[in-house]
Amino acid sequence: MLATAANGRVANQVAAHLGLFDEVIASDDAVNLAGERKRQRLVALYGERGFDYVGSGRADVPVWRSARLAVLVGHDAALSRRASAVTVSGAVIAKRETGLADYLSALRLHHWLKNLLIFAPLIVAHRLADQALLTQAGVAFLAFGLCASGVYLLNDLLDIEDDRRHPRKRARPIPSGRVPARVALAGSVVLLAIGLGLGLRLSGEFALVLAGYVFLNLLYSLWLKAIVIVDVLVLAGFHAMRITAGSVVTGLWLSPWLMTVAVLMFLSLALVKRYAELVTMQEVDGVHARARGYRSDDARLLAAFGAGAGCLAAAVLALCIHSGANYLLFARPSAMWVLCVLMLCWISYLWLMARHRRMHDDPLVFALLDPVSCVLIALMVGVYLSDLRVT
Repeated sequence: MLATAANGRVANQVAAHLGLFDEVIASDDAVNLAGERKRQRLVALYGERGFDYVGSGRADVPVWRSARLAVLVGHDAALSRRASAVTVSGAVIAKRETGLADYLSALRLHHWLKNLLIFAPLIVAHRLADQALLTQAGVAFLAFGLCASGVYLLNDLLDIEDDRRHPRKRARPIPSGRVPARVALAGSVVLLAIGLGLGLRLSGEFALVLAGYVFLNLLYSLWLKAIVIVDVLVLAGFHAMRITAGSVVTGLWLSPWLMTVAVLMFLSLALVKRYAELVTMQEVDGVHARARGYRSDDARLLAAFGAGAGCLAAAVLALCIHSGANYLLFARPSAMWVLCVLMLCWISYLWLMARHRRMHDDPLVFALLDPVSCVLIALMVGVYLSDLRVT
């Protein structure tokens, strides 16, 4: 039996959802079924000492007084002593305590890896040894990370119902209830305030880019994520904004060629993310599966768009490498074809893993945790660094 002081309408919805209870007694507009009133109702139904009762608060002590056995939810030593004083105390159902790891997980610190794109202008311009610019970029990395975590908290609050239906996202701290919604909301406000304040200390231009990133994220969470194609273009834009932020804070700008490569690559990654989500939801809802605004029968089209964008990124990179300006950067520009081949291998591998249902997270996070992907990324970095012209 579900015996609760909650309103009967809510209690019956909970009972119908869980499917565990044979009967429900609850409060109504006339009677608040708590404490002594609940005890009297249960005694009338089952008799004195004719029932066991599971409770979690002081209001349950009067009910335990007439129960045969008291079962306590949570480790509350004082409440346990009071229950033992009025009846036989049984098992304790331990609550899972929220720990530091839960709060850190809710911040999704592993996604801060995306903010390394802020250092891209320094890497391309061979200015990583410039301590002043490196420090500026480091502070920008921190500001972006704080704002990104604040946005993730807010996004999880807005997506809480959808995430609870997802076979893996439902285990996240906010959808699972381990991190209370009010704490997540307060944390989001604090992180965004600190991140934007830090950005403003760097420069007004950088703060403007950062504020634009936050504003676009809010639009995405509230509206844009439900609009097909627009959502993946916005996701690709988030990565491009990180590169733009790095350029603003260092004064080093990427060529239009390299920015085009970046946008196409991130568009492919955004599409593979949507594709992987859709494939995952097919395991839950079958042919009726949906992921954001996409339906189950959109999966093949997403794969075609995404693989095409990735291949086009590799083609534009080849043209970029062999442009006149970039011949000055590399000792053997023709050898940089290897970089294009490795990029094609990496893109193809990511899409193959998504097709095999092995990608369960953001593609960039997957790429940094998957051994094969790590090897391909290391080879690409090695090829780039080994062929830089010594100046």
